[in-house]
Amino acid sequence: MSNAALIANGEIVDLAWTSMQLRRFSFLAAVDGGLNHCLNMQLVPDLLIGDLDSVLPEALQTYASVPICKFPVLKDDTDLALAVQILLQKGFESITVFGGTGNRLDHTLSNIYLMSRYPLHVKMQSKFESAFFLKENERLQTFSGQTISLIPFNGSVQQVSTKGLLWDLHQQTLDFSFLSQSNSCIGSSVEITFVQGSLLCCLQNPG
Repeated sequence: MSNAALIANGEIVDLAWTSMQLRRFSFLAAVDGGLNHCLNMQLVPDLLIGDLDSVLPEALQTYASVPICKFPVLKDDTDLALAVQILLQKGFESITVFGGTGNRLDHTLSNIYLMSRYPLHVKMQSKFESAFFLKENERLQTFSGQTISLIPFNGSVQQVSTKGLLWDLHQQTLDFSFLSQSNSCIGSSVEITFVQGSLLCCLQNPG
């Protein structure tokens, strides 16, 4: 097993686009109210995970045959965090989260923190943006004019260098500033290296 998708209860700006993306994965798990999105997209998930406090009765009835990993409402982890743990235990190496952002800022920040706990395994995807944590030496496929932001997370990131950006970085220490915000790719790939820290990459998609 390699790639799986999680559909969470956050914002889905384009159901048709999201549905098309989700159908490309061999395994789809709905996280709590993400089952409502599945209902709207007429997608049948392979698994439902969560405490079910945000799931519409209509969705539960429609997907009554879908296996459920149910958890209590009162718990120490979020439904999405538990879902990531379950898929990793199932052997999935790469997990893409859809619906991971939205109107609740606390949920969005918690989901970004969750990505940082599993930087090699979890990323967030929407029609307009991809977000993921970088390895210390990484080459990204991009296009000319694509907007990219490199955001230090949980402290400074040391010796950041890039190749392929309009404003390349050279052995730069990044902290919580705007230095690496809204840079621009100039070609089909970008190389990013750093030696210490946690670096979040946000790539804007054409939509």
